[in-house]
Amino acid sequence: MVDPKKSVTDALAAVLGRNLPASEPEAPIWSDARFVRDMIHQLQQEQSFLGRASCLFTGPSDQWMKTRLQYLMPSDEPEAKPTVNKAEAYSDEYTLLELHRSDVAALARFSQRVDHATFYLFGAIDTAAVHVPRKVGVTLRRSSKGWYGELAERCFARWKETRHLLVHEWSLPEKAEPLYRTAFWSLCELTPADNQLKQLFEQDRTRASRELVRHVDAYVDQLALAANLSEELARENKPSAEKVQALRTIQENLLTKAGERLTLTGAAKQLNISRQAMHKRIKSGAALGLMIGETLVVPAIQLIQSEAGSTVVPHLKDVLLLFGEAGSWSALQYLVEPDPALGGAVPIDLLKGGNVQTVIAAARAFLGLDEG
Repeated sequence: MVDPKKSVTDALAAVLGRNLPASEPEAPIWSDARFVRDMIHQLQQEQSFLGRASCLFTGPSDQWMKTRLQYLMPSDEPEAKPTVNKAEAYSDEYTLLELHRSDVAALARFSQRVDHATFYLFGAIDTAAVHVPRKVGVTLRRSSKGWYGELAERCFARWKETRHLLVHEWSLPEKAEPLYRTAFWSLCELTPADNQLKQLFEQDRTRASRELVRHVDAYVDQLALAANLSEELARENKPSAEKVQALRTIQENLLTKAGERLTLTGAAKQLNISRQAMHKRIKSGAALGLMIGETLVVPAIQLIQSEAGSTVVPHLKDVLLLFGEAGSWSALQYLVEPDPALGGAVPIDLLKGGNVQTVIAAARAFLGLDEG
């Protein structure tokens, strides 16, 4: 087995660029020999935890050792600060949302940037110990908005407060400048004039802030147009009260033709199975269940009574599976209403009589599955 301390020493030598004795580093290389011994001990402990003793210092572990030494070694050079692409950091958080609603994703990014900038602006003002009157009286454009519209208006209201802090003239002390700069950078990256605004900031902060407000205002107008369009489309697609009532009337008529309305528990009791088993049958298409509001209804017409108990109509599942896309209400409509393709007979009655293939063929015709 490789000597752990020798492996650590070799790794240390590779980092320092020269050989070290196996016992203790030479003083010209590192005057603090105790620090080196402590570092070796720390490395041994870390790899003992990772490798569990038997294969610690072989293969890829050598590279790990050198990497850890680079991390632990003191350096006279100032540590380089990692550069962060703020635009990428923000955009990655809303990739999934972008696929579903690009307008909502854009509003979410805007809201995040405004919140970020607002807190930094407050920090700058607090550090500068200046008083900026709070912007009050921000009103929403309309009161009759949907949930998304109200969410957008709250974001726009926050921006109005933030822009007030940007356009307010106040002396910016040196110690508050990094905070103000961070807020400015966060907002100007929302605009196509990102680089120009940053250049202007270095020359004339006051003018740059006013230009930034103009550009963000234009972006807000675009977001508002998108939000308003979304609200209009939502209102147009919302069914009227008359249509909702007509649909309920049709559903009531179908359920009346389907016999008794059983609950999930009631249907399970008639079939002598558990509620969970009954729910699985409905979910798999072996039985028919329909939602009325938040209530699940099981039409009794699909059950056959006998001395041995109740059973679901044989081969009902073969018919129900054809209505996977059309839905359970379409399936009920087909089953309980007379079908001209069957000579005016009711499909569920024929299915109970064993005419399975005839009913299936008529169901396919009802759905237009064999067309084209």
